[in-house]
Amino acid sequence: MRKRWTWTFHKQERLAANILSWVDAHTDSSPPSKASPYLHQLRAVVQTGKVTEIGIWARISQRGAQKKRKNLKVQLWKLKLAAKKYRLPILKVFQHIGPGWDPGNPDFVRAVQWAKQKPGRILLATSMDRFLRHRDFTTDDYEKNWWPTVNQFEELMEVADGVPLVTYLPPDCSPKKVKKYHSIWGSKVKGNKGGRPRKVKYGPRLDDVLRSKIAWATKMRFPVRDTAFYLERKPTTVQSWIEQMRREGFWGRTNSHNPKH
Repeated sequence: MRKRWTWTFHKQERLAANILSWVDAHTDSSPPSKASPYLHQLRAVVQTGKVTEIGIWARISQRGAQKKRKNLKVQLWKLKLAAKKYRLPILKVFQHIGPGWDPGNPDFVRAVQWAKQKPGRILLATSMDRFLRHRDFTTDDYEKNWWPTVNQFEELMEVADGVPLVTYLPPDCSPKKVKKYHSIWGSKVKGNKGGRPRKVKYGPRLDDVLRSKIAWATKMRFPVRDTAFYLERKPTTVQSWIEQMRREGFWGRTNSHNPKH
C-alpha cells in the first residue's frame, strides 16, 4: 500500500512539472541561441587534460519510427568509438526515451548525479539535439525551430549543475550535417551500403534434377502442358525453362532430343 502511494505521489509530481513546462513553452519569449556558449565539443575538452571518465547520454523521442530504426544502438556505437579513440574509459551508459525539450527527466537527473560524484567526469552525446531540443521542433522541417531558446539552455545548465555537457559533433553543427552524420552512422551499424538493391529473380530455379526430367519428357515428345503437369509447374514456366536450356546449349551437350517447338 505504501509503495502504491509513493508511485502515485511521484506521478502527480511529474504531471505538475509537465504542466509547468507547457506553460513555460507558451510564455517563453527568449530568442533562439547557438549551443556553443553552453555545450562543449569532445576534441576541445580532451585537449584540456581534465577529463578522466565518460558517461554516455543517448536519447530518442517517443516516436515508434525511431525505435524501429534502433537509433539508440547507433548513438552508443559511435560514442564508444569516440571514447576508444581518445582512450577514455566509459563507466556508465544512460539511455532515455522521451522528448528532448524536457531536461528535468529522471534519467538525465540520474546521469548528472553520477557525474557530480567525482571530478573529471563528463556526459557525452552525439550532438546538441540529444541534450536539448526546441519545444516546437518537428522532424518534418529540420531547419525550423532547430535551435532551442536561451531560457531552455539556461534551464538545462541549471539541471546540469556544473557538469560538463559534451558533444561528439560540434555543438553548433547545422541540422543538415547532424542528420547526414546520423544517417552515415546508421548505415554502418546496420550494414547498409546504400545504392540500388540487387535485382532478385523470383520463382522456381532450374536445377540439374529438373533439367534431366525436362530432357526425358522432351525425348519422349511430351507436350509442354503434359510436362508441366508431370513436374507440377505452370506451362509457361516449363516453356521458359526449355528455352533457357536451348540458350545454354544443353541439347548440344547431351544426346537428348533437341526440341524444335
